[in-house]
Amino acid sequence: MQQHNDDNKLASDFDEQLQHMMDKLTADMQTVSSEQRPFVIITAKKTLMNVLVEKMLEYFTFADPPAESVISEITKQYQIMVEQSEKAAENLGGSGGSGPQSNKDREIAQLKSQIKMLQQGSSADVPEMRKQMREL
Repeated sequence: MQQHNDDNKLASDFDEQLQHMMDKLTADMQTVSSEQRPFVIITAKKTLMNVLVEKMLEYFTFADPPAESVISEITKQYQIMVEQSEKAAENLGGSGGSGPQSNKDREIAQLKSQIKMLQQGSSADVPEMRKQMREL
């Protein structure tokens, strides 16, 4: 049976996944337009967060199962919010130009900022962010 709390194994797995992510990010940044770069960066941050959470859950599954259960549920809720924010951003960016473009640009910038805060684990006022996203 594999030891899930082996520090060397966790570090090795993390290093390998981080290197793969950085290689992909480097390649993607060279092929996308400057307008697409923030989305590529956010996606890379999301991937990194997923790796961190995966390794943390792997550890807690064996070290502290009750904590793993709580962290797992928090992670699910966080992922749902991020996915909803991504969909909202796609809908704003893909709409056929209804309304003044400057307002649309402002709304998109605001939503991007909120997504960035979520990706960075900010303690932003989530209910207020939900209200703003509904208004968009």
